[in-house]
Amino acid sequence: MANTRLAVIEGTQDRQETLDPLGVVIHRMPLEWLRQAMRDAEGSEEAREIAALCIERAREIVEPSEEDILKAARNYVANRRLMEETGVHAVTTDCLGLVREGDGSLVQCLAYCLLLDEGTCGACEKDIYPALALMLSSYLLGRPGFMSNPGIHTVTNKYCQYHCQVPTRMDGFDKPPHPYRIRPHHETQQGVTLQIDFRENQPVTLLRFLSSGTLGVDTGVIRRSMRPEHHEDGIGGCQNGFTMTVDGVDDVRRVNILTHPVMVYGTHRQALRAWCEVAGITLQRLLL
Repeated sequence: MANTRLAVIEGTQDRQETLDPLGVVIHRMPLEWLRQAMRDAEGSEEAREIAALCIERAREIVEPSEEDILKAARNYVANRRLMEETGVHAVTTDCLGLVREGDGSLVQCLAYCLLLDEGTCGACEKDIYPALALMLSSYLLGRPGFMSNPGIHTVTNKYCQYHCQVPTRMDGFDKPPHPYRIRPHHETQQGVTLQIDFRENQPVTLLRFLSSGTLGVDTGVIRRSMRPEHHEDGIGGCQNGFTMTVDGVDDVRRVNILTHPVMVYGTHRQALRAWCEVAGITLQRLLL
């Protein structure tokens, strides 16, 4: 982590700072840089090839058109080029600011799905600490994480998480991906993202940096994969989601609701504890 650089793309700033004790360099860069990269990527052959692959590998294309998918692939190319030009290893962007402009071609969801699957990182909503957790999952655990909004379902006593961007290689970068559907960003019904079914009864780890020197971790088991059309759940609102039981939590009303925890397939508390000891990071429970 000490050798990595994270871009925070928003506003008009261009400055750098180091997060101690992690040693990660934060490069705050103007949103216009990404806008220009997207303009430069229009009509690129690389974007056409990526769009064609996304279409070929999809189990189903529900709403988006081929043109929508091409524009979304352009955003991936733009992010990759910007990362290479600025020497950063991951990005987190004011993507909701772009969404609010009402132009579906600006939605970054598919770009982030693809970045996560390749082992780099695209994180939503200019949120630094969850982005750091995604980076740690890739580098230490060898698999991408699902950064998402938390919630509780008191009727079933389950904790839940949901979001529109998701990696498909949840089992590891060298393992087969989950099958996916191509869908739009749910709240706006614009742009393009991927939708998967999470594996039920899958042990998972939740992690999130609480500060640059503190990592929160919890473990549990996925009980149900959710989609927004599952109205009987009464929860969700994004294209991807799940409910789970949390180890050591008998009443879900007790949990702390923190923005954007990261879910990773597998039980990784021991590996994360060992890394924290080496890196000088404090480890504590995430949800309690």
